[in-house]
Amino acid sequence: IHRLITTWNKTNLMKRIAIGIVLGVILAHSFPKATGIGLLGEFFVGGLRAIAPLLVFALVANALSQHQKGTELNEKVIVLYLLGTFAAAFVAVLVNYIFPITITLTGKAAEGSSPNGIGEVISNLLLKIVDNPVNALQQANYIGILSWATVFGIAMREASEHSKDLLQTLADIIQKVVEWIIKLAPFGILGLVFTTIAGQGLSALSNYGILLLVLVGTMAFVALVINPLIVF
Repeated sequence: IHRLITTWNKTNLMKRIAIGIVLGVILAHSFPKATGIGLLGEFFVGGLRAIAPLLVFALVANALSQHQKGTELNEKVIVLYLLGTFAAAFVAVLVNYIFPITITLTGKAAEGSSPNGIGEVISNLLLKIVDNPVNALQQANYIGILSWATVFGIAMREASEHSKDLLQTLADIIQKVVEWIIKLAPFGILGLVFTTIAGQGLSALSNYGILLLVLVGTMAFVALVINPLIVF
């Protein structure tokens, strides 16, 4: 068993994920009623959702707090980041219209209604920026998380070096937790594949395959075409 665990740990993550997908397919066909296997996927997704807001807050706040007062803050980098983010979002929306993909989800449908106009969109956006920081972390409101992390990080520049070290330590700890969760990805994906195939059949994977191709293609286009254009 020890040798098996050692070999597993030395195996590339992508290979482990591939193994998880294959095992998920086999288990879904062999034991379709074993709903407990699907819990692996729910645990994995739940863990990522729980830690991601904390990770964003800690990394942004820590990065801003480490900036030495009196030194020049590179505004060009901030502008390029904003332009890159906007361009990536625009390309994602455009690709969504060019390659529409329908994915059947097993979770509960989100409640709510679409905004009535641009005014309501802007109003909702501004309210999200000033959302309660605890609520922003709870609801994974990343706009609010980024805004409060920026405020917190800038305020921490006035703090003592000991306090900054504590924030750095917190960011390092959260990153380590994220690494642990990512290592569980093969088991989480095994559970997700099992739930999908057991509930919808093997044909459901075709849409996920197309979605993966579109996602990778879009990321490659943004990384190799859009970002170099912005930097140029």
